[in-house]
Amino acid sequence: TRNKMMRHLFSKFEVFIIVFILSIFLYYLFYVDKYPGENEYKANYKSAEDKGYQIFRDVKDFFAGQDAAPEDAYELSKQRIFQNIENLVDKEHKLILQNDLEQLEKTDGFSGWRKRESASLSNQVQSALDRLQNPPDCNNSKKLVCHMVFPSCGFGCLLHHAAYCLIMALATRRVLIIPAEPWGYGNHSAINFLSPLSLSCLTFEGPAKSTIDSSYQVSPDDNATVIDYMPTSYEEMIMNNQSYSPPALPAALAKRIYKITRDPDAWWLGQMLGYLMRPNTKQQKRLADAKELIDFSLPVVGIQVRRGDKMTSPEGVAHELEEYMEHVELWFKKFEMKNPQTKRRIYLATDDPQVLAEVHEKYPQYEVFDNPGITDTVAKGRLEDTDESFEGLIQDVHMLSLTDYVVCTYSSNVCCLVYEMMLFRIGDAGGKIHSLDIQWWFLDRFSMLFEPIVEDLSMNLKYGDELVVDTRFLEAVIKPSYSFNQTSVETQNIRTQEIHVIPLYKLRRIHKLFNFTIFDDIFP
Repeated sequence: TRNKMMRHLFSKFEVFIIVFILSIFLYYLFYVDKYPGENEYKANYKSAEDKGYQIFRDVKDFFAGQDAAPEDAYELSKQRIFQNIENLVDKEHKLILQNDLEQLEKTDGFSGWRKRESASLSNQVQSALDRLQNPPDCNNSKKLVCHMVFPSCGFGCLLHHAAYCLIMALATRRVLIIPAEPWGYGNHSAINFLSPLSLSCLTFEGPAKSTIDSSYQVSPDDNATVIDYMPTSYEEMIMNNQSYSPPALPAALAKRIYKITRDPDAWWLGQMLGYLMRPNTKQQKRLADAKELIDFSLPVVGIQVRRGDKMTSPEGVAHELEEYMEHVELWFKKFEMKNPQTKRRIYLATDDPQVLAEVHEKYPQYEVFDNPGITDTVAKGRLEDTDESFEGLIQDVHMLSLTDYVVCTYSSNVCCLVYEMMLFRIGDAGGKIHSLDIQWWFLDRFSMLFEPIVEDLSMNLKYGDELVVDTRFLEAVIKPSYSFNQTSVETQNIRTQEIHVIPLYKLRRIHKLFNFTIFDDIFP
């Protein structure tokens, strides 16, 4: 019986390998004639195919020697490859698999196409935002006035809220106006350090419809000329759960987005933040001067160590510097497989001056790019933010997004900002960042929907079931912060109403789409 089980198991595994190789072949068959460089793609096909076979042979051999039941080996291999390869226990084997997969991506013949498609998509979204924010007739255009007045919301939190406001404006075809009033926790406004949201439409006249009486709802069907949106707490903010709310993607672009990134929700948000975080003239010079100090043509790994007031809030869990540096060293070890004798360099952003001293003392073999001036200005926490601390945070986010790899904690909104700006810059950055605590999250993403890839009778889980994952603040940040689990999610089955924790590798996302009509002008 055991022999039959093993034969059945590996027959499934062989089918899996065949499907993988067939998918590469079909990808070439249907796309190779549609893009420039056909000969280059065909020349690289054999190399990509051979590498694919080798990777899957390695994975099969690796799991064959593990203490896992035969019926679990196939599912474990899928988990490691597609969902969470960083969680392989054998770190050396993990590095080799990561390196092989990265080399496969580079030699599959489509790296150039990915870059061009990413740039094309980003340009189209930015063009739509520019047209939205600069209408030909400002006086007769509908407007959304969005206030940044959350006392408990810091720099990263408020910028994410501004990004949601821009999504609301895009969905309802309204010009977004963010008043230049002080943000909720201080006498400063980060919007003053960034480029204006519009060149021609920054104010409004006449009465504005308040959303307080409608439970802060901003509907695409609302005909009011001006809507004033001013929630003062996170609870009020998430009341506006509309059909366009994240994780909704634009229906006209979704299929193209899926092809260029493994994290479409974060990519879409990154487009909003890319528009919002355009630096003004003063900040452009500051960022250019900072960039001149680092040669980004050579590898550099970014680290963001968040301490300060985050450690006094429920979502904050301190991580020692050694935890960050372990992943830095693993990245350099992988890089040195193809590039020996590499100078190890890191960019360190932190709000804790002690971390600066610690990294120089414990890791003298690294060249460290840091800025004690920025650290000193942000060390006092969000309640004592100054012009200098805002400028320092903007600089750190920008510089970290330019590095080759980042180690941080997604419980920090700044870490999420860095990832989103990396996505905005290069399209797919899923393999360029590692969080020490939770998965990427967004404060205005209410929930996600999944379906099972495999049935599991022990959980009454059947094909076709729809599983809801609550991604609000408490579920996405507070609970996982204390379990450090990025490989499973707590789901509620819509059919049975049962709640189970299920490994991500057993699930497939059901994406939410919304017709952002502004893209009809680009895609008939």
